[in-house]
Amino acid sequence: MNDTKSKAEATIQYWTAERLRANRKSVQVTPESSAPATPVPTVGKIVYPGFNCTGTVVGANLILTAAHCVKRNGLPVGKLGAFVPEYGSGQSPWGNWPLDNYYIDSRWGNNDNPLYDYAIVSLSRIGHDYSLGDKTGTVRISADAFRSGEQVNLLGYPGDRDVPYGCMTPVSSVKFNNANYWEADCDSYTDGVSGTAFEHYQGEPWNSVTIGAALGGYQEGGSTASVNYASRWDSSVYTLWQRANQGSSQ
Repeated sequence: MNDTKSKAEATIQYWTAERLRANRKSVQVTPESSAPATPVPTVGKIVYPGFNCTGTVVGANLILTAAHCVKRNGLPVGKLGAFVPEYGSGQSPWGNWPLDNYYIDSRWGNNDNPLYDYAIVSLSRIGHDYSLGDKTGTVRISADAFRSGEQVNLLGYPGDRDVPYGCMTPVSSVKFNNANYWEADCDSYTDGVSGTAFEHYQGEPWNSVTIGAALGGYQEGGSTASVNYASRWDSSVYTLWQRANQGSSQ
């Protein structure tokens, strides 16, 4: 426990505003269809020294992201990982939340199966006297498939930008190597947007915005800044969330 606490405290101390601002990757981008957006409490930047991803709050102390943002080739991707909700220009009104544990579909395996490139990550409460989701709100995960052509909303953190970029675009089903993925095209979505939620409004019985996918999967979400992919999950994503929720409550 003391080791876990010391690691969390070290992570919080490491991520100063200056380091957050400097933790950007210079990337050549294409003309934009996405645009700078106002940060929101439920979406934030996942930061490691030298790279970042995007996460969305899906539980009291849980975020959704891409599996390749936390584990590759059977190993953790790095140390000093933290989630910075509502991040913008080096600041977050909620502070930094060290990554605690991750929950990944077992089919992701040690070979990074792109069909299962999604993860739920628990956050350490060390340094905070409340659960994050209780303050920011949470977004529901849904295993229901998108309709072809349905509009989805994305809000992610490109690696070379200091604010989130938003995009509304139709989603479609595509096939590579006899496997199905979702595609949503957002220009300027460079490295750093991995894990970005594909959100849509879902009617009865939810009547709310839900997440139907996380940017990743084929080519870890795409090899260009303008074409973005996501794994197609099934109802096992609910089991994954339940495991994470139980683990983070202990």
